[in-house]
Amino acid sequence: MENLQWLSLNFNEWDKHYVQTANINAALTSQLNNGDGWHQIGDNSPDNGYKVFSGSYDGQGYIISNLSMNRITTDYAGFFGRAENADIRNLGLVNVNITGGSFVGGLTGTNMTTPVTNCFVTGNVSGESFVGGISGSSSGNITNCHTSGNVNAVYWSAGGLAGKNYEVISNSYSECNVTGTVDTYYIGGLVGESYDSGSYSDARILNCYSTGNVSNGMYVGGLVGRNNSYALVFNSYSTGTVSGDSYVGGLVGQNISSTVTNSFWDTDTSGQALSDGGTGKTTAEMKSLLTFTDAGWDFVNETVNGTEDIWSLGGFTNSGYPWLTSQEYGSVQLEGLSISVSGTNASLVWEELSGATSYNVYSSEDPNAEFPGEEWTLVAENITDTSWVDSAAAGSKKFYLVVGVN
Repeated sequence: MENLQWLSLNFNEWDKHYVQTANINAALTSQLNNGDGWHQIGDNSPDNGYKVFSGSYDGQGYIISNLSMNRITTDYAGFFGRAENADIRNLGLVNVNITGGSFVGGLTGTNMTTPVTNCFVTGNVSGESFVGGISGSSSGNITNCHTSGNVNAVYWSAGGLAGKNYEVISNSYSECNVTGTVDTYYIGGLVGESYDSGSYSDARILNCYSTGNVSNGMYVGGLVGRNNSYALVFNSYSTGTVSGDSYVGGLVGQNISSTVTNSFWDTDTSGQALSDGGTGKTTAEMKSLLTFTDAGWDFVNETVNGTEDIWSLGGFTNSGYPWLTSQEYGSVQLEGLSISVSGTNASLVWEELSGATSYNVYSSEDPNAEFPGEEWTLVAENITDTSWVDSAAAGSKKFYLVVGVN
């Protein structure tokens, strides 16, 4: 934590290259700076010599947990405030609590010509305008990233992954609930507004999905609030509940001079029969492989649509909806699970798994049954503790499997 704090305060070091070598618990950030919390790395303010973060940061798969920032008047708020011509990769931020002004992100307030690769954020991110789980405003490619938690904006552009997007977001997903107010424009489960400015950007959303609920405001979509000026949505879907005041769509709230291709939303779960782009499907259809392979999606165990095996679908994984193989479904089987029985209760305890943000518990009558598979039943999900009690264990023999999810 001391090294991290040193980096945030030494703006002359913001053009260097950093590698994280261990998990960091940043809970003490809530006590810093008279309660304002974390000071962003890179902010382009006169107090810091107009320095942005222009180096590189490789988290090497490690996490930073419990980062706190309460700066409601600060623009460019996040772990990184303003990153330009930088590179950020392989980093997880767990249980963030970040509040800022405009350009607020869990990872970076804005990433200008800065790729963000293999990163994830969980927790709560709030601001006035341009607010996202990963980035408040992204003009650098975002690849293989995901978010969960809550994103809130007051006025402009809120998205589970990015508030506003100018470049390519691919192989990424969001489970964030995204909320605006009656005054908020452009709210989306993945992106608030995707905008292609022509020669200066290439706004594309490729092979992505969102599952969180999206509510309040104008130009509201399950995936994108507004797809604007030759932007593209391709091979993507959304399933969350969608509601708002005007220009509300199951997948896209408003589509202006832009393209939505081979993309879908769940008409049952979204509560929306219409969208300004995309094709509505029932929940049953959204869980059918043919819905997607007939549209040209590249799935595991088929070669007609390609051999990259971008998507997979089957069983109870991702609640039966398609998931990205780059996720590896974001899970690792735990070792050393201990079980004790008392009366009708079976108590499970396990050690914390580095990188896991929650845990799912499965049970089966056959310990040798293939996992994942139909013989394993999901009995508890999204557990944030390292223990769980099965109060319905009496009268049957059960074998348990705990999976850490990141």
